[in-house]
Amino acid sequence: IVIHHGSILFDGPLADLAERFAGHKTLVVTLDEPADLSGYGEVVEANLTRVYGDRVDAAEIARIAAAHYGHLWRLAIEFVRFRWMSAARKAALVHVEGLDNFIAARDQGKGILVLTGHFGNWEVSTTSAIGLFPEMHGRFHFVRRPIKPDWLDQLVTRRFNEAGFGVFSKRDSLEAMLAALARGDAVVLPFDQHAGPPDGIAVEFLGHPAWTFKSLAIIAIHEPGINMP
Repeated sequence: IVIHHGSILFDGPLADLAERFAGHKTLVVTLDEPADLSGYGEVVEANLTRVYGDRVDAAEIARIAAAHYGHLWRLAIEFVRFRWMSAARKAALVHVEGLDNFIAARDQGKGILVLTGHFGNWEVSTTSAIGLFPEMHGRFHFVRRPIKPDWLDQLVTRRFNEAGFGVFSKRDSLEAMLAALARGDAVVLPFDQHAGPPDGIAVEFLGHPAWTFKSLAIIAIHEPGINMP
């Protein structure tokens, strides 16, 4: 029997306990009709080969690609389970570093520009972290590209809004971003989202050109915000 804060989480055989709460899950998907899914891995394997091709063999590339898809499944499972977690379990999922830097920037009374990347489960970790700081509810705004399909994008956006985040589209959001900065809010821009011309600029990434947003640099030059790495 597993009891958490007075509630029974599990009551059954030990083997079932391990299967239910193990850190890794095995998912079996059966298709009604045969389908060629090879194309879904071409981009991943091509990018891995571009970065590691001269150092690892094809078998290792395939292993890393398989681990990538396993990671995506884990993100999806965490996203679904997150809604029914208690506040205590949500808070235990994340550890916030660099908070003193953010508080010092906020106390200057200016808008804050935050440059970051998609580390870990972005949708879960961000909504968990803001729960630790209710005073920032409604004062964080993410610039993000839409997710496909549309229903998933709407679900993720609604989760962000319910948690206390604003969401700006990667296009045609400059005025909204400037208004948020003028209020002293924080605008978060992940650098690892593709942004082709005219929205982005080419930079070197792992020895290859990659397109990223230039809006943070432009705003930092023309507005009295604080650029926080």
